[in-house]
Amino acid sequence: MNTKISLPRSPTEAILFVYVCDADGKLHFLSSSYEKSVSPDDDRQLPTSISALVKPSFIEEAARHRAVTLRLHGELNKYNVELDDQFTTAQSVTFYERALPRDSSMAIQGVAALSHLDDADNDNMPDIIHYLSSLLTIKCRVTPWSLHPVRSENNKKLSAVIAEILDSHFRFKAHDDQWISGGGRDFFIYKIEYFIDRSLPIQFILPGFPCKSPNKESKVLGTLPDKGEELAFKTMVKVAEMIEVVYVPGVRFAIVSDGHVFSDLLGVPDVSVNEYGRTLRTAVASMSGRPDIFTFHGLDDLLSLDASRATFTEEPGHFPEQLPCLSCYVIPRYTSASVLPAADDARRLLCLLAGRDEKSLYEEIKQNTSVTGLYRGFSRFLLEDLQQQPEMLALPSKNARKQLCSKIAMEMLIRNQAYSTIVGRLFPIHVRISIHPYNCAGPKFGVNLIHKDFVFQAGTLDGQRGDATEISLFHIPTPWHNLVVSDSNGLCIVTKKKDALKLGGEKEPKLMFYEDGRPSHLLIEQPFASLYKGAGTQSKLPDPGSEIAPAAEVKEIVLSSEPTKFSVTSVAASEPYCAYSPARRRFLLFLIALAGGFGPLAGNIYLPAMESIRTAFGTSVSMINLTVSMFMLTFAVAPMGWGTLADSAGRRNVYLISFAIYVAASIALGFSQSYALLLVLRIVQAIGASSVQSLGAGTIADLFKPTERGRAMGIFLLGPQMGPLIGPVLGGFLTEYASWRWIFFFLAGLGAVTWILFLLFLPETLRAKVGNGQVYADHGLLVFPGPHILEETKAAKSATKYNPLAPLRFLRFRSITLCVTYIGIIFGSFYCLNVEIPAVLKDVYGYDASRVGISYIPTGVGFILGSTIGGRYADWKLHQAMSATGLDHVPESRIRSQWVGIILFPVGLALFGFAGHFHWHVSLLLVSLFISVFGMTWLFSCNTTYLIDSFPGSASSVVALNSLFRNPAAALGSAIIGPFTNKVGLWPAFLSVAMVDVTGAALVVIVMIYGAKWRMRSSTSVNQTDKGKP
Repeated sequence: MNTKISLPRSPTEAILFVYVCDADGKLHFLSSSYEKSVSPDDDRQLPTSISALVKPSFIEEAARHRAVTLRLHGELNKYNVELDDQFTTAQSVTFYERALPRDSSMAIQGVAALSHLDDADNDNMPDIIHYLSSLLTIKCRVTPWSLHPVRSENNKKLSAVIAEILDSHFRFKAHDDQWISGGGRDFFIYKIEYFIDRSLPIQFILPGFPCKSPNKESKVLGTLPDKGEELAFKTMVKVAEMIEVVYVPGVRFAIVSDGHVFSDLLGVPDVSVNEYGRTLRTAVASMSGRPDIFTFHGLDDLLSLDASRATFTEEPGHFPEQLPCLSCYVIPRYTSASVLPAADDARRLLCLLAGRDEKSLYEEIKQNTSVTGLYRGFSRFLLEDLQQQPEMLALPSKNARKQLCSKIAMEMLIRNQAYSTIVGRLFPIHVRISIHPYNCAGPKFGVNLIHKDFVFQAGTLDGQRGDATEISLFHIPTPWHNLVVSDSNGLCIVTKKKDALKLGGEKEPKLMFYEDGRPSHLLIEQPFASLYKGAGTQSKLPDPGSEIAPAAEVKEIVLSSEPTKFSVTSVAASEPYCAYSPARRRFLLFLIALAGGFGPLAGNIYLPAMESIRTAFGTSVSMINLTVSMFMLTFAVAPMGWGTLADSAGRRNVYLISFAIYVAASIALGFSQSYALLLVLRIVQAIGASSVQSLGAGTIADLFKPTERGRAMGIFLLGPQMGPLIGPVLGGFLTEYASWRWIFFFLAGLGAVTWILFLLFLPETLRAKVGNGQVYADHGLLVFPGPHILEETKAAKSATKYNPLAPLRFLRFRSITLCVTYIGIIFGSFYCLNVEIPAVLKDVYGYDASRVGISYIPTGVGFILGSTIGGRYADWKLHQAMSATGLDHVPESRIRSQWVGIILFPVGLALFGFAGHFHWHVSLLLVSLFISVFGMTWLFSCNTTYLIDSFPGSASSVVALNSLFRNPAAALGSAIIGPFTNKVGLWPAFLSVAMVDVTGAALVVIVMIYGAKWRMRSSTSVNQTDKGKP
């Protein structure tokens, strides 16, 4: 009889079974994709569905030979076994094997996998199957192993007792669960009998402890583990100790963090996930008292082929080299959270290995109550977790926010399913427990991670406890979505911060801290029994004296000056956005604003000396003009390279390297003896000077929260904007009273002083590396990067491959493309004005050089006022919107603040054209200059801040793209305005320029209307584009 098995649809389904082989060639099977579970018993035969496919005689014969060969050579082996001729499926089974250590009772660990999938269009599938098979061969946890189980009636009774402990003290319960009716209890006993028959510790595996919720306003205290995690560990320890009373080998818990699986969907930076996990592993001894029963694993170490990485590590993986198709996989983006390249690669790899089957998942949501509950739970907590995320705030209605959360919940389900599948494959003999409300029929068992006597029902404070009515309606409270509140008797409840703030009482609440400064929990100095009915019936966890930390371990802070009033701000124990003092941030802002002026200064200080330089080198005007053009072109393009490097490797080193290049090139220019050397060195000088164009924006995003960025950006832009004003004056002075060479020596000296200031005072600010900067804030004002700092920052070092063209990827976002195009138009128009100012003052008004210089005063005032007032206005409008809606900022609020500049800039240009053409009083001309510059800098401040707010994790890169559009537009405007004015006259020329600006403003209006919607759909459209869809 011919039997036909349909081809699998995902790489994980291609894995037929995992096995071990003893020295005699006997196979022992651990898991199979074609059966719900396969016991790892030593007398288990080949799974029937597999034995029907593969020639059994060949397998047994080959196994004996392999057991000896691999034992001797110890190398990874791969070979094929053809399927029986009676089957029509044109396939073979590939076996991957490795020798186990010689002290093991087994000789070989192996994986059997089909070589093809039901996906003929995917050319990368064989590579993916090969990677997964290799991974399972190397990383599948098959030890400890025993060849001699001892089965007895006593062991069966012992298994039943342990099942009762789980049921009474750990298991999630609902009225419709299947612990009994669905065979869950029997399956649990079946799983643990393997360990008991061999006198081995029972191995539990728990995916969880990802990171704290990003909603610190209404859910959690901060970003680090607190009393909630402590109670969770103590709950597991208590269960372990209860089992140890009846079963001496006890239990072990493998904690598999899923933080990096979901962090980008939740708006949590990967570096925060690392910090949470690092603190958790460090504090587990003090939190649990039993660090010996816990091991920790992360997404990166689980998926790496490096056999030495058995537990969690923050060293980046090298997935792209091992799986080339990884870089082609596009992850949907719903938030702007900063990601670490290694974590992003691990997420891609996870999705590739497990496959995506959304159609089947939709059916599961409809039919499986456990999956329904999981989907509803994801959707529900996403509404709260993402409450303060810009992507949510940009949506106009609650219904739109729900729709976004539903999309993200579906993506979370896909990744959860993928992660669950991979974890199940890597830990085939472990007992699966979960914080999600599964129906407990197996293979997963839902557990209350915090002892149930401490938890009020489903996040309410009404004192009701007990089982959930339906699985799909229940939410198990977890430490990372809640905080702990304790009363004067040491009783605890686990609830959200917004509910905790409703707790009344006449005495002031206290926030308790651990000795290392981490927030622990809230303390209410009166019994819960006096506040809520039924609270007095709660019992404490065993060993209650350890539940509230002793006075020696905690500090207490009074959170409110009024007896009964809570303040959301004062109760929040979250970290500040930036750990530096306001004075230090102002100093750093001054430093980068000073540095920001070097590029425009170097470009413009050169202009008065061009004739002297041409004479010195005996070259033509066009060749000298080429040095100006090449400087501007380089200055436009180079920021892309610096911006990409700064967003991955860090800001500080890029500042130091680029300014060292700038200083060296300036010194060499002062000594240059040939035109060719002059041209090359001007290009090098432009490369060094251009870095701050993008670096400054990134540093502002690091140091200032969104509600402060407008003001900060206005101050920063003063540096680049003042360069063109003071440059020609300084250049003329130095050329006349010294030599053109002293222009470059002056720039070198000023640059060297700035470089020293960077070296001494500028810390690393990239948030992906140092978070909010606490690591530097704790070490004083002077920055000397010694081992104590490098050790704390090296773990988050990026593994991104350097790509100077990376900023171009932002052109995929329509709102960014429109904004940088508009700023290019504005900057080109400004340079039309800048070129004509001295010509008009000399030719029309008869001013000499000194009076022309004085006439720039209104322009300078316009620069200062437009930049600073525009930034403050944008921040004020943001605060106004927040007060009116109760929401945080959205990037598009910056666009709506540009209306002042949109009106004033073209009005000023037109007024300049008419005043100069018709020889109106010079005061009107100077007013036109003030209006134009005021409007232009207002626009720059608001627009650049919008770019930063849109991509705060890649601020340097996106602003580098802005420079790429802006500077060539300036060069174009400078080149065409002279001939155009000579041909049509001054007022028609500048009225035309003003009309171009008015037309260009339509781009900004489009972003005002559609920007938020585009940003929400950006991740989907990127995926479609990459797949060849429109």
